[in-house]
Amino acid sequence: MSMFQAVVSEAGEFNLLEDGIASAIICGLRGFEGTKYQSDEPQDKIQIVFQVQDDEGNLHYLTSKPIVNKINEKSNLFKIVSSIFGCDITAFKDGFDCRKLVNPEQPTRCQLVIKTVSSKKDPNKQFNEIDSYLKPKKNQNNEFIPDDKAPAWLNQNVKETLWMPGLSFLPPRETAPAKATMPPAPATTLGDSSAFFNQAPAMPGQPSPYVPPMTKQQQQAYLAQQNGTYVPQAAPAPQPTWPAPQAPQVSVDPGEGLPF
Repeated sequence: MSMFQAVVSEAGEFNLLEDGIASAIICGLRGFEGTKYQSDEPQDKIQIVFQVQDDEGNLHYLTSKPIVNKINEKSNLFKIVSSIFGCDITAFKDGFDCRKLVNPEQPTRCQLVIKTVSSKKDPNKQFNEIDSYLKPKKNQNNEFIPDDKAPAWLNQNVKETLWMPGLSFLPPRETAPAKATMPPAPATTLGDSSAFFNQAPAMPGQPSPYVPPMTKQQQQAYLAQQNGTYVPQAAPAPQPTWPAPQAPQVSVDPGEGLPF
């Protein structure tokens, strides 16, 4: 189950993790304005941010795919959280506060299945992607590591963020003038109320009703309605639902049995 793009970076430079399973800790949330699926209509989205330390001590940061802050059996938020905690939808009958994932007192540990993929725009560029999420190993005790050189992109183009204490970011790289981007969002503290990372309401999944495709005749009628040239077809003549009457059988007496 591919979980979309999850770029990794250490000290502002790309440094890929090896493919496989890595221990991780949730270290933050990013809130930003995205768009609805297959639409240009704006929609608030969030990303869960993970910190991973490799064998050489380098820190890497990976993000989930952009998801909507709602919880039901079909939501991406539920798929991620249920994979990490090993629970079903009944655990969220009262909704879910995603801010609980960023917890310095009891860090949210998990495992990530990571793979390396190539950029569609430039096949020579590669990055890591979260392929799936797993519960933490038994006795997994990795800790969040404070970092004052986290990559700048984590805190850019966002409306609201929530970070573990001790995480700060490198300044953005200076580049040629480009389109205006949103300034870094002020980090919210764990005690603040949040309008963006609010309680995700428990919403039952609603399967989309099946709508059969229109026939060619229906398509023509629909287009005619749009153009104002639609003429309803005459209703077909009613068909009898009883058996058609049969011609009576008449026997003709040759005359021998007649009384005259």
